Amino acid sequence: MRFTTIASKLTFLVGGISIFITLIGSYFILQREYQSSRQQFLARYYNVVAETAPQYQPAIFYQDFQSIEKLFDTYFKNIPIKHIAIYDPGGNLLVERKRDSQPEIDFRFQNLIDFGDRLLTYEKELQFSSKEQTVAHLFDTSIPVFSPISPLDTNINKYKFIQLLSAPMDIGNSHFIGYIHVGLDESRRQAEFLIFAGYIATGALIFILIAIFLTLVITRRITAPLAKLAAMADDISLGKLNTISIRGSTEVQMIAIRLNVIIDQLASHKTNIDVDNRLLNLKIDERTGELSARDKELNLAIKVVTETKDRLRRLAYYDTLTTLPNRRSFNEKFQLLLSIARREKLILALLFIDIDNFKRINDSLGHDAGDELLKDVAVRIKNTIRENDLIGIDGDPGTLVSRFGGDEFTVILNRIDKIESAGIVAQRLLSNLTRPITISGHEIVVTPSIGIAIAPRDGEKTADLLKHADTAMYHAKTTGKNGYVYYSNEMDESDIEELELETALRRAIENSEFELHYQPQVNIDTGQIVGAEALLRWEHPTLGSIPPFEFVSIAEQVGLMGELGDWVLVTACKHMKTIRDKGLELPNISINVSSLQFTDSFSARVKEVLEEVDLDPKSIVIELTEGLVMRNAAEAIKRLNELKAVGVGLSVDDFGTGYSSLSYLTRFPLNELKIDRSFITDIDKSSDNAGVVTAIISMGMRLNFNLIAEGVETAGEYAFLQSNGIKVIQGYLFSKPVNIFDFYALLKHHRFGEKIEEISLELTS
Repeated sequence: MRFTTIASKLTFLVGGISIFITLIGSYFILQREYQSSRQQFLARYYNVVAETAPQYQPAIFYQDFQSIEKLFDTYFKNIPIKHIAIYDPGGNLLVERKRDSQPEIDFRFQNLIDFGDRLLTYEKELQFSSKEQTVAHLFDTSIPVFSPISPLDTNINKYKFIQLLSAPMDIGNSHFIGYIHVGLDESRRQAEFLIFAGYIATGALIFILIAIFLTLVITRRITAPLAKLAAMADDISLGKLNTISIRGSTEVQMIAIRLNVIIDQLASHKTNIDVDNRLLNLKIDERTGELSARDKELNLAIKVVTETKDRLRRLAYYDTLTTLPNRRSFNEKFQLLLSIARREKLILALLFIDIDNFKRINDSLGHDAGDELLKDVAVRIKNTIRENDLIGIDGDPGTLVSRFGGDEFTVILNRIDKIESAGIVAQRLLSNLTRPITISGHEIVVTPSIGIAIAPRDGEKTADLLKHADTAMYHAKTTGKNGYVYYSNEMDESDIEELELETALRRAIENSEFELHYQPQVNIDTGQIVGAEALLRWEHPTLGSIPPFEFVSIAEQVGLMGELGDWVLVTACKHMKTIRDKGLELPNISINVSSLQFTDSFSARVKEVLEEVDLDPKSIVIELTEGLVMRNAAEAIKRLNELKAVGVGLSVDDFGTGYSSLSYLTRFPLNELKIDRSFITDIDKSSDNAGVVTAIISMGMRLNFNLIAEGVETAGEYAFLQSNGIKVIQGYLFSKPVNIFDFYALLKHHRFGEKIEEISLELTS
């Protein structure tokens, strides 16, 4: 490698010298050529000037512009002129001509150095630009014009002037009568010079490359034998004993011969050592192989027995999908832990966890997606339980988390100091399990319902505690899901009633026992119906009319609210289509939406229904409760914008009962706010309600929302709302909710102008 470095250094040195010499030579050649071409260019110009200068004297003296123009033709024909001008002794312009459009620049002659030589000029190179174009390489020349006649003598005619001009005269007696200003274009000369410079640069580059190439060839040939010797020495140090033949000087060949002798001796010695080592290794390998084979057989037998034992235990005690302990493992461990708790008088808690609406996920995304969801839930539950929450069996806290079956899981807490600690763990589970999960490309949010049973308070047997934890879990579902409930004795009494109502609710959907009633929304300025709210009613064959607050929560718990809400959406759209077909006037119908309906796919479903019914989206207003849109404001904004894109109106129902943030409210794409009836009731008698409603009205007007007051029943409430700017009222004061046929009649025959006059008379009397 050292010789290669020497060759490189020589190459760099020769290359550097070549570049230096080439640059110096090129500079002098180009400098000489530039001066020569410039002198030739100016000589040509001066020759033309010398020939025509005498003709300018009478033309300038008598200001014969026609003669001057003819002389200009001579200049423009023989010289690359950009512009030419004639000035009198006072510097006033007489005649000027330009070859092309040139910028207006003052080229008047200034600062003559010497008037002794008639052709002595004041020269300067200009480079300037104008708005129209750029003129480069302009050589500016001023030439004084002398005459034997004084410019002050005006009595001499042209013939006399020409005679005096042709007669010999003393230059000292000449008079300065003006000067010629010429702008010469050197661009062509300089372009030719640049071409010449290109040839010089190309030749210089070729010279440098040839010099470097020859240097490389010569230095490589000189150092190649030395490089081979160096490589030979490296091979010997690495154990590669190969002889080589090297051409070069006598000294190099002698070194190669001696190295080859050393290589031959080392190769012979190495061969002897290799033979001895091979024989020794054969004996060692033979004995080692025998021992290794016996050891492998023994290890294999132990491994097979251990794996079989572990596999059987896993199949018997662990769930194959989630790898959590199964029901059998749970029963054995729970019985043991109950015995320990009784003996040591400890508190033990059993958490029974069920995934809400898991069947819907299985039905919509498939069982494979359901399995993936269960595995993710199992991992989250196991990671949520901390070591200080329980004492694990065999040192593993995860053994007290089990998959009980289907979408049900259990957690045994045997290390809690008080009953409330179980609720803390349950809340932690709720927080972790409700984080979004991505399954098969779909982002899913699942909610759990958790029932908690405490031993020994709620029982001392496994079966009792399981039953009570399951009952508490069921009550968690009935109270809205996504929560936890402690078991109490009263739960058993209400279970039977709710079970009967649930059964009746399922039959009601099958038997079409539901219908929609409509309550009009009235403009109190005109008395016209400007909208209506669709209200769900259940007419049970034996129980009679069942109010929504009794069956809606149960429908949500058992997973029927999605089907029921979709029926409301389709039916209301069909009714609105019929109203349009009948020619009745009704701007829109408001439809309430539950939290189970308000999903990522809801806007697509609304669009689908509108297209099926062939209904204008502006005919529908989607109503959502304040609590629903504020539960996850960022997600709600996204879904509301999707609904807005469909074209339907958007309304917030029960406004004022939640905890709306004004910063979020301004970001919601809403059309209207409905003031909750709880604030409207006795508003004319309650200063607190009046203050709240006044604030809501002020805020709504500032945000340009349509405002509707619902639940208005008295003239006093009406008067208060009217005085504070409310234009639309809904309530029993005008009409109770009516079925669709009565609503058709109401739209066709009734306006509320007379009712409003009646209220006004009542208020004034």
